[in-house]
Amino acid sequence: MELPRTACGIASTHELEAATHKLDAPVASWDGEGEPPAAMVAWASSFLAS
Repeated sequence: MELPRTACGIASTHELEAATHKLDAPVASWDGEGEPPAAMVAWASSFLAS
C-alpha cells in the first residue's frame, strides 16, 4: 500500500521505515520457537500503543 505523497504521507512513510528497522534485529534473532525476544514484545507493545 502506498501512502499519499503529501507532507504527512511522506512523514508516515519515514516513521514506518524507522519502526521496521528497529524491529529487524529482534525478528532476525528469533527462530520462531518458544517465546519471542523481550525486545520484540516491547517494540510491538509500544507500536500498538501509539
